[in-house]
Amino acid sequence: MARRGQAVLFFAAALCAVAVGSSAAAADPCTASGELVTCTFGSVGQEQTLQLPAGVTKVHADAVGGAGSTFTYSGSVLGSPGAFGADVAGDIAVPANGTLYVEVAGNGTPSGGWNGGGAGGHTGYGSSGNRSLAGGGGASDVRTATCGASCPGSAASLATRELVAGG
Repeated sequence: MARRGQAVLFFAAALCAVAVGSSAAAADPCTASGELVTCTFGSVGQEQTLQLPAGVTKVHADAVGGAGSTFTYSGSVLGSPGAFGADVAGDIAVPANGTLYVEVAGNGTPSGGWNGGGAGGHTGYGSSGNRSLAGGGGASDVRTATCGASCPGSAASLATRELVAGG
């Protein structure tokens, strides 16, 4: 089973109220166990936002980049699957506004995985079949400025990446 891009953020909620599991937080990726809150984000092909409660100054993040894809020939997968993406963990200081932006990698496709995965190319059609070369997985990252509609984003947004796991 191929490892998929994901980002998991942990923080302590000892000094703040976190609404986890309430009807207002139905789409909330976070769960609480005592004072530890875990937020798990999967790849959805767009930026995700985490608004942290007041009092949280640091989170621990674990991000996994997207896996590479495989070579296909006339719809059949040939060769070994692409390599796994990187797994990177570290502590991130929370900005004053309490908002972190999470970009979770897409696994590789011939055109590349979401958030920067390189395209594998295409060698064409013909009597010998349709050959698509394997594309790279995208990166998973946590940043302090939104990429908006232009993910992976402008140079200004990319410069705010606090943690990056390459694909």
